[in-house]
Parts: sequence; structure tokens; C-alpha cells
Amino acid sequence: MKTVIMGIPKSGKTDASGNFENVIHTDNFMFLNWTEQSEFLQNLFSLESDFTLEGVAAVRALRKWMSRNKGKPCEQVYWLDYSFEELSKGQETMAKAVTTIFNEIEPELKRRGVAIDKGGL
Repeated sequence: MKTVIMGIPKSGKTDASGNFENVIHTDNFMFLNWTEQSEFLQNLFSLESDFTLEGVAAVRALRKWMSRNKGKPCEQVYWLDYSFEELSKGQETMAKAVTTIFNEIEPELKRRGVAIDKGGL
């Protein structure tokens, strides 16, 4: 099963991913710029293997994959939108950006049959 754990910074995505196997952390690809990172990560949804993708960049990867492909990119999405720590200005900006993208793709995810759980694992 393909699972995606995404949300705003400091919302517990990495901690939550500890409950899953075959986790791919988007932070491991921070050496790439945002465009390169989402380009690389979106390719994962075309793989036959099961995995859990975790991180703020996952939402951009999903959007990119769905703009290019038909079908279901994954079976389950967990959206975490509550920060457990105070965010820096940069993190606040990122939180707004990923929330905007999630709100944009959520209806299409649902239409494609992806289960969405908002707020917790």
C-alpha cells in the first residue's frame, strides 16, 4: 500500500511515520531545489512497490503526479495541519503554501478514490 503523510512544518509527520514500514522522508532530498525535489518524488507514485512518503514536499509531488497521470497515486493520505511548536516566519510561509496546495488537490484525491484522514494517526 502506498501511504502519504503530509502537512505543515512541526506537525509530527516524522514521528507518525515511525508506525509504518518502507518510509521515504522528503527531508532526505533537501539537497535538491524545490522543483527538482517534487519532480523526483512524484516519480515514486508510478512504482509498483509499497511505501510511505513523509514530509512537506509530498503535497507538491502528489500535485505534480496527478497533473501528469490518471488513476490513484496512493491509497491513503494523512494530512496534519496542527503545529506542535512555534513556527519561524519561513515555516509559517511554508505552512500556508502546503495548505493551499493540499486544499487545491484534496477534491481530486477524493475523486480518484484516495482515503484522506485529516488531523491524526
